[in-house]
Amino acid sequence: GLELHFVKEGQVIDPDSPSWKKFIHGLGVLMAKRTIDNLSEEVRKGMTGKAEGGDYPSFAPLGYLNFRGPDGKNRIKPDIERAPVIVRMYEMYATGRHSVKDVAKFAWDEGLRSRKARARIPLSSINKILSNRIYYGDYDWNGKTHHGNHEPLVSRELCERVQGVFEERLGKRQKKGKHD
Repeated sequence: GLELHFVKEGQVIDPDSPSWKKFIHGLGVLMAKRTIDNLSEEVRKGMTGKAEGGDYPSFAPLGYLNFRGPDGKNRIKPDIERAPVIVRMYEMYATGRHSVKDVAKFAWDEGLRSRKARARIPLSSINKILSNRIYYGDYDWNGKTHHGNHEPLVSRELCERVQGVFEERLGKRQKKGKHD
């Protein structure tokens, strides 16, 4: 029992509209869907091409900032305020003497906050920071690992030490089962 009024097209579609009007409307919907799908494909192609060229194709992770390079392309560069905190987080955790909670507390004390809410960074995000390859120069995009053109914040060796601490700590844990 509803009437649809399409102002731009100057049409009204209701249950009593003739089939040809409904058909024309359906064609318009399909054309709009095709345009949206095509735009999505083009964006994906562009981002994949950017990734293959070594440029990070998304919003910069914590510790980096997006900027427009001299060639007009969007790139990432170290954030002079946050990058040193990220580096220190890696160094702390790599010693094996600090937990992720200790690193999170350090980050909070140093003023590291989430970008939008300016809130405490959750432990899961600290874990992601400490295991994200982008900080040593590589990144994963679309199921492939790419070597970035951006300046790494930490060395590959430091990142590997951090991963070793993660593996060592996970190896000591016993999984709790719900059932005997």
